[in-house]
Amino acid sequence: MENTANQTTANKWLNVPIIAIITRLLCRELTLQNEYLRTENKILKSKIKKRLSFTDDERKILVEAAISMKEIGCSRFVSIIMRD
Repeated sequence: MENTANQTTANKWLNVPIIAIITRLLCRELTLQNEYLRTENKILKSKIKKRLSFTDDERKILVEAAISMKEIGCSRFVSIIMRD
């Protein structure tokens, strides 16, 4: 009976397209990486008491990344490059 249950589970995975499996794995990995980076960023910001200043080149890099994020609907995460 247990062998039949294992075969049924295996057969279900055979019906799932490989791209769907890869997508799920990558999405989970990227979510974990993002959570880590957000936590790390929060801790680092708390250790710096003064306002950060960026060079024009650094601002340009951040703006380019922000534009890419806006195109995919993630602009709510972009706050560091906003003007006062």
